[in-house]
Amino acid sequence: MNDYLWDKSGPPDPEIADLERRLRPFAVDPTTREGTRVLPREPRRPSAPAWLAAAAILLAAIGLIRLELPGVGPYSVEVLEGSVSGARRLAAGGSLRCDEGTRAILHVGDIGSVTLDPSTHVRIEDGRHDEEEGYRLYLEVGTVSASIFSAPRIFQIGTPGGIAVDLGCVYSTTVDEHGRTTLRVKTGAVSFEAEGRSVYVPAFAECPAVPGRGPGTPVFTARDDAFKETVRRIDAAKRPESEDLDLLRRSTDDRDTLTFFHLLDHEDRTTRKTALDGIFTLADDLELEEFDIPAIMRGDRVARKMLRDEIDWRW
Repeated sequence: MNDYLWDKSGPPDPEIADLERRLRPFAVDPTTREGTRVLPREPRRPSAPAWLAAAAILLAAIGLIRLELPGVGPYSVEVLEGSVSGARRLAAGGSLRCDEGTRAILHVGDIGSVTLDPSTHVRIEDGRHDEEEGYRLYLEVGTVSASIFSAPRIFQIGTPGGIAVDLGCVYSTTVDEHGRTTLRVKTGAVSFEAEGRSVYVPAFAECPAVPGRGPGTPVFTARDDAFKETVRRIDAAKRPESEDLDLLRRSTDDRDTLTFFHLLDHEDRTTRKTALDGIFTLADDLELEEFDIPAIMRGDRVARKMLRDEIDWRW
């Protein structure tokens, strides 16, 4: 048996030596204790409880169990380009900032990772940060790409315009210097949420968000810029221009049912009616008489969910 673990008499195990190096900042000076001189003691074999603790450290070192240490969090930093300052492991309250020449990966426990582009700043929100309580980041500025493979709602990224709640997916989020957010989903889906507003963003779709107003109406990324700008104007207007609503009425792309469904939340009744007509025009497999149209128009959650469940947004 290698006696290095007990009294350092044998050759050092590389993993144990690495763990000792990491724990060195937390060591207590063996010659003093609160200013009082302490005589060094002869090394001895540890008692049973100490042996169990040593075994736990060894198992943690080789990855068989997870050992939580003071100041060691569930996020680890991997630098791709440039350099970052500060700790390479982060916990609640920590932050990571990439300058113009730096890209980094923030590994999120065992559920995935977040890639930070240059000029990006994220912080770790308060909380336990585990697969029971969830992981929460906040994107202050810049662009991140998240690849998360976990149960729905375990991972969240806050932004000035809303919270991106992961439903098991790959997506990117950008926040500009004014706090405007753009969420783009590559695979899976994200629930983009703010107080009183929840937007479903599936794969190949995107959604803007504005501070104080929350998530806007999602559109599929492949749609042309003119259509996207029209939807943004409709979002911002209490009573949208008739020309903008006419553009919606001319749509022949069945992917626009995603946009129309979320425009059912608009405060303007004409906009809601235009959106509902668009859904039944494009989703020709839906039968109007099977739904409670007045309830849908007034925002009844049960009636809206019945409609939502009949629309397929997988492209």
